[in-house]
Amino acid sequence: MSANPEKIVEYLMNNPIVSKVYYSTELKHGNGHVVSFELKDHSYELAEAFYDNCTIQTKGTIMGLEKSMLMPYAFITHYHDSIEAHDSMGLNNYIVRLSVGTGTPDIII
Repeated sequence: MSANPEKIVEYLMNNPIVSKVYYSTELKHGNGHVVSFELKDHSYELAEAFYDNCTIQTKGTIMGLEKSMLMPYAFITHYHDSIEAHDSMGLNNYIVRLSVGTGTPDIII
């Protein structure tokens, strides 16, 4: 894994508001890796505050760019599904997907 995602994964794994971190250890070359993580407190208020206060400048749905990008996964990819449908699929509403770009990890952390 390149240094950018590795440093971010380490930070997230030690963050008290994060319950789980998902990443592939097979992605060893280049940048633009996707890291997903779940917020510990499953509340819309925390998720909204986290997302709104995040310092990443690019937020949206397109992953794999040179810039880092943050996306509230369930609310973007399953926008038309109900919360009950998310629950029946086992989809955590408070999973966040982060595409790690080529900038330094310090702009994300």
